[in-house]
Amino acid sequence: MELKMKIIAILIASVIISLLIPTMVFANSTPVYLEQYPSFSIAPMKDAPVKVDREKLTFRIDKNSSREAMVTAEYTLSNTSNEKISVPMIFPFVSYGGYSSFVTEIKYNGKAVGYEEYIAGYVNVRDYLKEPEVFNQQIEINKIIDNMNQALYEAKNFDDGADATLYEVTFKAPADRRYNISFHIDTDKTRILIFGFSGFEINSNGVCTVSTFIHPDATGGKGYILVLGEDTLVDITGDHNDSIDKLTVNTRDFMIDQIVKNEDSWYRKENRSIDNFYAMLIKEIDSYFENNQVAFSHNMVIENVLYKNNISALLYEVDFEADSTNTLTITYPMMATMDRRNTSSYINTFAYILNPAKNFSEFVGIDIEIELNTEYPYIIESSIPLNEVKLGSYAVSLDGLPDEDLVFSTYDKEEITILDNTKAQFQSFSYGALMIGYMMAPLFLVVLLIILTRWIVNKTRKNI
Repeated sequence: MELKMKIIAILIASVIISLLIPTMVFANSTPVYLEQYPSFSIAPMKDAPVKVDREKLTFRIDKNSSREAMVTAEYTLSNTSNEKISVPMIFPFVSYGGYSSFVTEIKYNGKAVGYEEYIAGYVNVRDYLKEPEVFNQQIEINKIIDNMNQALYEAKNFDDGADATLYEVTFKAPADRRYNISFHIDTDKTRILIFGFSGFEINSNGVCTVSTFIHPDATGGKGYILVLGEDTLVDITGDHNDSIDKLTVNTRDFMIDQIVKNEDSWYRKENRSIDNFYAMLIKEIDSYFENNQVAFSHNMVIENVLYKNNISALLYEVDFEADSTNTLTITYPMMATMDRRNTSSYINTFAYILNPAKNFSEFVGIDIEIELNTEYPYIIESSIPLNEVKLGSYAVSLDGLPDEDLVFSTYDKEEITILDNTKAQFQSFSYGALMIGYMMAPLFLVVLLIILTRWIVNKTRKNI
């Protein structure tokens, strides 16, 4: 019996080790390519007599992360007219699925400038480095401006200015249970927007069930069913003793309060234009009517709006005194595209789109400074020739606006060597071999277990 227990313990240990070893080495052997979007220069929203005397563009790579940088674009701007003018300006950016932790600081003559964030279009090119021409066509600055200047979308399939029926559910104790509310609905006349519920289903007879799980911290909270269109909900029944109250609310006011002004910050509501964001929500809800989608949650609406509209723009306005020269500074973080498919270390590539600045009346020149960290002190490739000032520091001064975007790649060595490529190929081969071994390990252990079990049985019979 003691021998059997030892063998079983060895088998269990073998299984654990066989599962852990590939996991530990995968991180160091997996070919990695993780794309990021480029950053942009600023542009005026309309023609104005504003000249860029100089742009000082600075990249400071984070000391602890070679794929992160803090970008500062300092513009010296002159009003070439003899009148005081106010100029609206935009700073565009693109984020995956519209989500972003994009924290931007804008200063004008040393003072902070407030801004609003607008949804401004969509780009379906995920990787700028692979398709730069297509990407630039889709984010062309005047297209973005045209999108922002369009009239706000108005609902076509329902009246968002009218009063609507709201069913308010108050979740009571006990917690740790599933709550269901069921009703019959005429799907030809009615759609419902739900808040605080996670599930929805409808059968062929038009009986709907909306549900959610009541966690302990949800007791006393509320769920809402907002009726869009005619209120055809009948035979309403709910689980347990949770109260269901029928109210009347203004559709637009309720949606703005619950969605646009919602306290959740996961979709960056802090500086969003309420009217712009609301119009995009209405457009999305209209599409559900057209696609015969009966019910939808407010979270789903937000997610779809942001996913379908991943170009955003910060809109702000600055005043220029007559014949004045002023300083506008924008500071923000950015991420590099990481590539370790053909090298032993990551190549980190940063991209900066210059073309929005063409909308200024004149662009005299640009000074570019790049400060790297000690881990990645080399720029191995750049679309604009750079001068190495010292180890980890590069700069160049140019007259006019460059025809090319700025794209530069950093590395931990001065150049990519044959040894780097060989190591990358070996890592890729090791990764493939480990994947095969990882998939074959369970089969091997099963066979081993069968053999050892039969050996134990035979050994036990001999001892008997």
